[in-house]
Amino acid sequence: IALNLFSYLYENDSSYSLTLIGRGTEFLDVPNGVIKKGYIDVSKMEFDYDFVLVTSRYDAFNLFAYECICNGVFPLVNHNCGIAHDLDIPQNLLLSCDHSSLLNLVTSIDSHICKAFFQEFELKKSNFSKTNMFKNISNVIDVKSS
Repeated sequence: IALNLFSYLYENDSSYSLTLIGRGTEFLDVPNGVIKKGYIDVSKMEFDYDFVLVTSRYDAFNLFAYECICNGVFPLVNHNCGIAHDLDIPQNLLLSCDHSSLLNLVTSIDSHICKAFFQEFELKKSNFSKTNMFKNISNVIDVKSS
């Protein structure tokens, strides 16, 4: 779906493109508007994309999506992706399994939506770190007092 959609978007507006990253993608036959890069070490990746399409149908937590968010790239994930729940990504910003969902997201998410998302993410990231520190300190205190 994504390959066809981005090919269609590219034909109508060359500012749209899809870059495939991951082992084996370099061998795929892809349409115009789709770039294949193969395996890239995430620590060496340039995050000069507007969105990242996380194709996992289910995962408990997607580290790649989190790394992208930390680098200012908006993740397009479905409701089964753990990070969607962890970050309370609004339902209207999640993918469903049809091409209209992806098309609507890619063409409707603007800078205001992204800015609000990243501001909320920074707050959650800060609170998450504080919560984890408190839990870890509490565990140490409980162990020492036993």
